[in-house]
Amino acid sequence: MQGSLKAGFTVKLILCDVSGSAKLSQLMKCRYETIAVKLKSLLTSSRKVMICLDGWTKKGMSASYLGISASFFDQRRRVPCHALLSLAELEHPHTGQMLSACLANCLDTWSIPSSKVLLIISDNGANKVKAVRLLQQKEKLRQAQDTREQNEDEETDNISSSEEVEDINDDNDGEN
Repeated sequence: MQGSLKAGFTVKLILCDVSGSAKLSQLMKCRYETIAVKLKSLLTSSRKVMICLDGWTKKGMSASYLGISASFFDQRRRVPCHALLSLAELEHPHTGQMLSACLANCLDTWSIPSSKVLLIISDNGANKVKAVRLLQQKEKLRQAQDTREQNEDEETDNISSSEEVEDINDDNDGEN
């Protein structure tokens, strides 16, 4: 079926048979997975990402949600982008620990390292401020652990090198 709205614009209606909700769910899941791969690629190639947190509670507090979105610059197309990363239903109470875990899980899911996060934007709710602080503390602990492990690896390499030099010296002493 075709209809003309204005000169130069044509509308085509394509009627198709969707054989039930299972088929529709499968098509939506497939489409989501395709878009998610593309979005992950864009996030990986971006230099920095800005994260936005926003909470919403239904009247009567029967349901609460936390939306997490990302803004970044697409290097290839040279345009700013904004994407919804997560819309999670939250249980009460909305503690800083709960929000921090939700945010960390989202960043992990989308493979966004905290070193790539330029800033996190939210309202000034005490629970969101605490969530970001907890995430920062977790990152500092992870960096300290990485540094400690790197230092231990270097010490092990130095000890191995010293033992090799001693072995060579012992071999040379026996030849004289």
